[in-house]
Amino acid sequence: MRRIFAILLTAFLAVPTLTQCAAPTKFYSVFFLVTVDAAGKISSLKVVQVRDVKGPSSGPVQVTVPASYVAAARAFLSKRPYKGPSQFVDYTFYDPSQPSRADINPRAGGQ
Repeated sequence: MRRIFAILLTAFLAVPTLTQCAAPTKFYSVFFLVTVDAAGKISSLKVVQVRDVKGPSSGPVQVTVPASYVAAARAFLSKRPYKGPSQFVDYTFYDPSQPSRADINPRAGGQ
C-alpha cells in the first residue's frame, strides 16, 4: 500500500513539473529602425515589426513589446560600434518570459 501511495504521489508531483519543462519557449524577432548620430551613438530606436520565429509564415504578428525590452535592446545594440550619422533596420530576439533581456539567441537554446 505504501508503494502504491509513493508512486501516485510521485506521479502527481512530477507531471506538472514535466509539463512545464516540455512547454516550448516562444521567441519573436523584433525589428527596430535604428538612428545613429554623428558620434556613432544610437539616438533613436523604434519598433517597426515583430515576427514569430517559428511561425507558419514569415509575416508580422501583433505582439506588444514592453518598454523594458526596448530599453534592453537599446543597451544591447549600443555595445556595437556604428558609423554615423545613419539609419538602418536591425533585429533582436524577444522571449516574453524574459521581458528585460535582448541578448537571447534561440539557436543557442535560449541562453
